[in-house]
Amino acid sequence: MGYNRTPRRSINALLEVSEKDTEKLKGYFRAIKAFSVPISEKEEESGMDADEIRKNLFERFEEHFGDCSQAEIREWDAEIMDMQKSLKKGYSDVLKGLRDASYFRDRYLLKENWAISEAKHTSLPRKIKGEDPDKIFGKIKAMVEAAESGKMGPDEVLTEGRILEKLGPSILTELLHKYFISGYPIKNKRSSWGLMLSMDMTGVPEDVLSHMPYSQFISYCDEVYAHFKKWCTGKKLKLNDRFKYYYLDRYYQCEYETPRCQELLKFYYNDREYYY
Repeated sequence: MGYNRTPRRSINALLEVSEKDTEKLKGYFRAIKAFSVPISEKEEESGMDADEIRKNLFERFEEHFGDCSQAEIREWDAEIMDMQKSLKKGYSDVLKGLRDASYFRDRYLLKENWAISEAKHTSLPRKIKGEDPDKIFGKIKAMVEAAESGKMGPDEVLTEGRILEKLGPSILTELLHKYFISGYPIKNKRSSWGLMLSMDMTGVPEDVLSHMPYSQFISYCDEVYAHFKKWCTGKKLKLNDRFKYYYLDRYYQCEYETPRCQELLKFYYNDREYYY
């Protein structure tokens, strides 16, 4: 007897997702989209106009941060500054010869970089552990120096740090964010899903992570932050623009961890080939 797939019409009986979310997810499985214009010019593709985008985002901000206080925001500011201080010290210690490159790899990549520490079930940590630490540090140093020079765009900066199948956008943008804070948002699995769900985009999350230019991702983040800042103003909350990308990372994480997103994740990774 041949293998019988579950009929498409039974999808909502298997997963607790709304019809709207189901239709949205099907859109994610269509052909790769070219992310090359501002969100406001992609209303037809997203299925939402500017007012709907704003309303959708404000509802999600209220869901995640409705009880947020100014004291909590100050704690967020302190968190990312502590991360920056730790990373810069480790980086500086290697440059000064106080620590070797293997210490930086083992401490600041394998233990403190979320993209690696949360991938213990994959081969990524083993691949990084097996790579020459001097090569790893050299690539990170080249990336940091490229960013400091101000002569390269964000996509070119990322290219300076890449090592095939070892140092990719998730790891590198996290390093850039923690080192510079205000210039570079984190572009990883969580932020890709969070952005797509928030903006009602079409395509698949891996396209945001792997194919959307980093410069375009930054533009999207800037637009989301503009809405977040307006929402916070209405709540009498003050934000420090220096930490805008850390605020967004917290938002994307909240969105990623919602039951609705987790159901979509389960659906996507278990049965995505059926719905292409």
